Amino acid sequence: MAARSSAGVGVGITITLLGVACLGLFISTIVFYSKYQRTERDLSSTRQDWDTWVRKDEQNGDIIGRLRDPAKKANKSVVGYLNDSLRTTMAKVTGRQGDGVEQLDAELKKIDGADTTNLVAVVRAREDSIKDLTSKLAESDKARQTALANMNAEADRVKTKIAAYDKTVATLNADIDNYKNEVEQYRESVNKAKIDMDASVEKRRGDYNSKETALTEQIRKLQAENLQMNERVATLTQAKTTSIIKPKSEESLVDGTVIAATAGTNEVTINRGAKDKMFLGMSFAVYSDATAIKAGPDGNYPTGKAAIEVINVGQNSSTCRITRETKGNPIVRGDVVANAIYDPNKSYTFLVYGNFDSNGDGIATPSEMNDIRAMIEAWGGKLADDLTGSVDFLVLGQRPIVPPPPPSGAPPAVMTEYMRMDQQATRYDELARQAAATSMPVLNENRLYTLIGRRPNAR
Repeated sequence: MAARSSAGVGVGITITLLGVACLGLFISTIVFYSKYQRTERDLSSTRQDWDTWVRKDEQNGDIIGRLRDPAKKANKSVVGYLNDSLRTTMAKVTGRQGDGVEQLDAELKKIDGADTTNLVAVVRAREDSIKDLTSKLAESDKARQTALANMNAEADRVKTKIAAYDKTVATLNADIDNYKNEVEQYRESVNKAKIDMDASVEKRRGDYNSKETALTEQIRKLQAENLQMNERVATLTQAKTTSIIKPKSEESLVDGTVIAATAGTNEVTINRGAKDKMFLGMSFAVYSDATAIKAGPDGNYPTGKAAIEVINVGQNSSTCRITRETKGNPIVRGDVVANAIYDPNKSYTFLVYGNFDSNGDGIATPSEMNDIRAMIEAWGGKLADDLTGSVDFLVLGQRPIVPPPPPSGAPPAVMTEYMRMDQQATRYDELARQAAATSMPVLNENRLYTLIGRRPNAR
């Protein structure tokens, strides 16, 4: 019984121990299972966190694969290595380590071309542009230095010119002051001369009025005396008609003789030439002899048997063309010629005025008037200075040219010359008017040459 009791106790202890062991195992199982579930939850959470940082499919990517070795060498995780690399890159790109991709995109949008190409390409393009601009800047600076040197040289040259200009201006100002003083002296002289001239003109006007009054009275007396003399002459003429009227002899009316007449040439030669004051265009009547030049009962002379005109004047003879000839009574040698107004012994008086072209150069000048006057005197004519009743011909050249009036401040010499030329033109016009009023013959230069049959020696 005692053995049975010991065996029972042992079994009981064993059962008790097994119960305690099972309870312990159950409790351990519950504890381990609780830890397992917590571990599963942690693993799931870790996997979720891992997927957040890098997914499993990304772990096998080329970029992650290339970053593992550098990360291991740096004793860093790939994410840590990437984070450090990002911070370094941002510090180099934006200047701020904490910037992300969004800030980088915002900065890139501010750079032209960075939104369409990579930043390195933009930087390289900018570097190339900077190099080009730097090169151009160097060339521009070189050109600027050259231009600056040229500008300095030009400035020096301008300074030299300005100094010369200032010197010239100073000289001109001094000359102008001298001219002003001279002009002022001339003005005073002109004003004084004008006052003297006005006084002289006024005095001469008074003298002229006095002389005009005296001459008018003298003319009135002379006109009265002339009427008385005309009456006396008429009375004496009527009483002494027979003794007063004595016709000239026929020989005194003969002006020349025909010394050559060639049949068929229509020309004859007479014994009168330049020494006898013959001139081209002069006409003569031809008579058989001096007795044929006899006045009829009516006092008129008969018409000659022919008429001739001088066409060539020699020194001692002249050639004439026949302008009229009586049929059956030709001109022969020995016939006489006559012209009612021709008188080889008469000396004509000429008044010469104006500009002439005696040397034939096409320019008429006042000085060549002396050549015309000398030629007339050599021909045997007389010269007059005023247009009086003794003048036979007025010889007018070209009218003197009057320049525009000088300004009021012109020098006295210029004013004097202008007044002289104006007076010459005024005298020319006055002579032309007087000749027209008195019906005096007016000759130009060519008509004078025709009249006297010669030209100046200069020709």
